[in-house]
Amino acid sequence: MQRKFLIPVVFALVLGLGWVSSYYTDWLWFSSLDYQGVFWGTLKARFFSGVFYGLFAAVIVGLNLLFVSKFTRQALEAGGTPFEGEFPGEGLLRSPIGYVLIGAVLVLILGNVGSSQWPTVLRYWHGGDFGASDPIFGKEVGFYVFDLPLYQFTIGFLIACVVVSAIASAVIYIAAGGIRIQERIQLMPRPVAHLSVLGGLFLLFSAVNYRLKIYDLLYSQNNVFFGAGYVDVNVQVWVYWFLVAAFVVTGVMVLRNVKTREARPLIMGLGVFLVGAIGLGNIPGAIIQKVAVDPTELEREAPYIKHNIDVTRQAYALDRVVEKPFAASENLTAADIEANPLTIRNVRIWDQPPMAQTFQQVQEIRPYYIFPNVDVGRYTIDGVYSQVMLSGRELDTNRLPAQARNWVNEKLQYTHGYGVAMSPVTTVTPEGLPEFLIKDLPPVSSSKDLEITQPGIYYGERTYGNVIVKTGAEEFDYPRLDGNAFTTYEGTGGVPIGSLIQQLAFAVRMMDVNLLLSTYIKSDSRIMFRRQIVQRAREIAPFLFFDSDPYMVVSEGRLFWILDAYTSTNMYPYSTRMGRSQINYIRNSVKIVVDAYNGAITFYQAEQEPLVNTYAAMFPTLFTPLSEMSADLRTHLRYPVDLFRIQATMYKSYHMQDVQLFYNQEDLWEIPNEIYSDRPQMMEPYYIIVKLPGEDREEFLLMVPFTPAKKDNMIGWLAARCDGENYGDLLVYTLPKEKLIFGPMQLEARIDQQPDISSQLTLWGQRGSEVIRGNLLAIPIESSFLYVEPIYLQARQESEPQQQFGQEGGGQQQQQQQAPQRPNRQSTAIPELKQVIVAYGGQVIMRDTFEDALNDLFGSGAGRTLVQEEGGAQPASGMPQVIQVDQTAVQLANEADRQYQLVRESMQKWDWSKAGDAMKALEKSIQELKTSLEK
Repeated sequence: MQRKFLIPVVFALVLGLGWVSSYYTDWLWFSSLDYQGVFWGTLKARFFSGVFYGLFAAVIVGLNLLFVSKFTRQALEAGGTPFEGEFPGEGLLRSPIGYVLIGAVLVLILGNVGSSQWPTVLRYWHGGDFGASDPIFGKEVGFYVFDLPLYQFTIGFLIACVVVSAIASAVIYIAAGGIRIQERIQLMPRPVAHLSVLGGLFLLFSAVNYRLKIYDLLYSQNNVFFGAGYVDVNVQVWVYWFLVAAFVVTGVMVLRNVKTREARPLIMGLGVFLVGAIGLGNIPGAIIQKVAVDPTELEREAPYIKHNIDVTRQAYALDRVVEKPFAASENLTAADIEANPLTIRNVRIWDQPPMAQTFQQVQEIRPYYIFPNVDVGRYTIDGVYSQVMLSGRELDTNRLPAQARNWVNEKLQYTHGYGVAMSPVTTVTPEGLPEFLIKDLPPVSSSKDLEITQPGIYYGERTYGNVIVKTGAEEFDYPRLDGNAFTTYEGTGGVPIGSLIQQLAFAVRMMDVNLLLSTYIKSDSRIMFRRQIVQRAREIAPFLFFDSDPYMVVSEGRLFWILDAYTSTNMYPYSTRMGRSQINYIRNSVKIVVDAYNGAITFYQAEQEPLVNTYAAMFPTLFTPLSEMSADLRTHLRYPVDLFRIQATMYKSYHMQDVQLFYNQEDLWEIPNEIYSDRPQMMEPYYIIVKLPGEDREEFLLMVPFTPAKKDNMIGWLAARCDGENYGDLLVYTLPKEKLIFGPMQLEARIDQQPDISSQLTLWGQRGSEVIRGNLLAIPIESSFLYVEPIYLQARQESEPQQQFGQEGGGQQQQQQQAPQRPNRQSTAIPELKQVIVAYGGQVIMRDTFEDALNDLFGSGAGRTLVQEEGGAQPASGMPQVIQVDQTAVQLANEADRQYQLVRESMQKWDWSKAGDAMKALEKSIQELKTSLEK
């Protein structure tokens, strides 16, 4: 008997220990971030929600099992079972403990389902008003967003409890002989009475469910629009009311069968439900739709289409869009170019994919570093407002060679990335590579405005594994030519793990016994986990939705991540749903800032709207007013691309506010395609610095053009402002319909039709290079458009043989002396910016530089606008100045080039010793060349 219970007891203890360690370590993690209020608030909400619904389940399931157990045990004792001999589980059904176990399991499962609805319960409890009502029933929108989901879940939960009880009871009755399945089903009186109660409750609960379904009509998907239509309002509402009455009457009739105990009322009740739910529920509406609505659909549906248009524009904040005319004239002059210097200096000729590949190849430094994403931002550098691209250099231990992937390396030493790479969007070297504003290890900045005092990246986009800091093993900091730099973490990030209890809890949670055995862990050691920034934010606020593109910011010498978060719902009545999650309301209500070194995370409330106010009431300590964000960080906030893309998608249809126009889809817009590389793709929204018409200064904004549906000419463009007090303003500039303004694909076609351009691109492609046509940008300048498309060349990709490495890092001392390398690279091809295509009016030209193209289009001197003030970064302008040098200088330059090539070849072969020698020789050659030129 003791052995029989030993395994369950051990299993329960293991589960209990895991459960306790999980909650304990979660509490430590939340406390380390000063969000323990959120932890306890969530825990209490889960507990009370689970208890609340668990009690429902216990009452319904428990009473049913109690009733069925009395019959079953009596039947088994009397030998009424239909089976010969003892059947499996008979002993369980004979004992009261068996029913207790069955009930406990069912109640735990159902209670767990109920506990998962804690956000719905809290939203119901704390929800407020939206200040708007639905146009059909006159209910406040808050009722649909906060109240209705709880009502729907609760009635669905009760129905599920009844169905589960009915299935469990029926199975037990069959086992005990109360229901016999032979040539026909035979039910004994007592099971009939029991199932009559369950059937009656099912019908009554279904009546309540169909009462709530009346409100669901506001989310109907019609042929032309979303929301309740003519049939829904005038027919389907009454059909549902009829079903409510029918289910109530039938339910009462089935409940009365408890006394008569006949099978016929049960069958009738089931028949009424099936006929009503499947047949009657849809047939009348379909008939009326076909006969009365379809022949005069616009007339019948007009008021309901208007509701859909108005509400959808409110829900997606499209009612805030300000429409303005844009002449799209062709009178741009060199004087106009010179009058918009910041626009011209910030025209983006570097695309994100080539820049990311270049960062990875040029600034990777070591194979275990990775640039996961290139972000676009803007900074004031030496007094000049500049658009830049930057990316954090994160460390990915998965890229360590297999022989170096041990516990000490992955958990204690290779703990963090280091620094960023940053380049202006317009400048390019004579070799076709980007200039760097921040580069190398340790980070070297070209301006005091960009100096980084704390470059460590312990939290990032591709930083997943847990690490322990402040241990007895020094952390690898960054590589140097003469070895590696090491450091000890000095921040406040992570959770204390110095005590035995903490180590035991994390060892159980992580299933890592080394946390208990390692002698490196000290009393002040800290463990960092949940280091991926989106996962980190989602763990604290799972009810928010997060943008797909967190971006890094250099602010006051430190590195921060900014992540946009959204409040959204799919229950805004009459608003069109979209996307996988079928949302129909969204706001960018929260800005999240994560310190890349300490992991400190702050949720800033950026907007006053009902959903975020509800979450603030649920968790009073979660949000911080946006006004408390540092002034420098606020200058880096930008309108999020995901939200902008959603709004642009909806605006394609919902810019039409006239019902007939909307019904006929006469003015439907599209986001155009472009040619990227050599394939068409939908244009992505892009950030630019421009001076909007009527404004007196340039600003950072996000924009995307529109074309008419199934046409290629441009019809308008949507812009979201990102700077200062204008942040969040949405503008649509509409173009004249009486004249042709070239859209992106028409410009792409014109590029292909230029003999000099197409022949040159073909020639490059035949010489073993891969030609990459970059993003086509439409740049608004004054009242005109300037089109810019960069052309990149890179060597065609060839697979590399896998290289072999010796054993690296056998013990702690050896691991500290040498940084491990990755066995092979993904690619060594570096895209080079070769040409820039610029189009204006009827001209399309391709030149070596953007400056040359401007000079050829608008006259000599137009490209001078690209020249920065003295001390600024060298722009992508003209060829470098030709200087007279003697033969000695030429020889020194050739020697420097030879040493540079030797450095590259050595690094590709992972021969760091040879690369270091060659680098020293290169530095010597450069110094001698500099001395020669000064003479």
